[in-house]
Amino acid sequence: MSYCVKALVLDRLHTTLVALSLAARWLVILAPHKRPPVTPADGWEGVAAWKRRRSGPSASASAASAAAAAKAEVGRATWTLLHSLAAQFPDRPTRQQRRDAAELVWLLTRVYPCGDCAAHLAELVGRATWTLLHSLAAQFPDRPTRQQRRDAAELVWLLTRVYPCGDCAAHLAELVRRDPPVVTSGPAFRRWLCGVHNRVNARLGKPAFNCELVEARWAPLGCGADADEPAGGAEGGGPARAGGGRSGCELLAVGSKGPARR
Repeated sequence: MSYCVKALVLDRLHTTLVALSLAARWLVILAPHKRPPVTPADGWEGVAAWKRRRSGPSASASAASAAAAAKAEVGRATWTLLHSLAAQFPDRPTRQQRRDAAELVWLLTRVYPCGDCAAHLAELVGRATWTLLHSLAAQFPDRPTRQQRRDAAELVWLLTRVYPCGDCAAHLAELVRRDPPVVTSGPAFRRWLCGVHNRVNARLGKPAFNCELVEARWAPLGCGADADEPAGGAEGGGPARAGGGRSGCELLAVGSKGPARR
């Protein structure tokens, strides 16, 4: 009988030690959170109030920090992918490869998990396209040859077919069908392009640009030979000049016909 009593006491003692150990662990976990005592009168409302305090500013800040880190990681991964693809892009891509690359960029603007980032990417593509067009128009000669007129008009039409935003391309195509490119002279082409750009901006809710200032807004490029270059000009010492301006190939800053603005 004494053996049975001893075994029972040891079992009770073991159970008590386990309970104390579990209680100590809970105290360690709860102590940093400074959980207040909850009396029976408080009930579940007291527990709920304590949980609300625990999920206050510190929890929100932690969640915001985690979200920012995830956003940055997605951005780094996306740009790593794009730059890696660009590094593998062939020097002489096929038409399908060019179409695929452009479509990939525009597809990212629609499916990228950060809404404001995707909109920003779409904005960059549009801004880059208009920068190219206005720069080409600024360089367009006052008396273009038949081939130059054909090339300028074909470039505009080509953009309506290959621009990576289908909806934007369709809208541009409609505008160009109603008002075909005016390529009779440099000033006429620049005015026409400014008008089309303003109609696109109106659709996007953006302010219109004063086309009277287009000549001052977009500077020509100091590149390539000019049709009016005197015979032997390039041979007489020095590169051919564009528009009677600077020699060589110097990209002037957008915004002024004169020196680059800071």
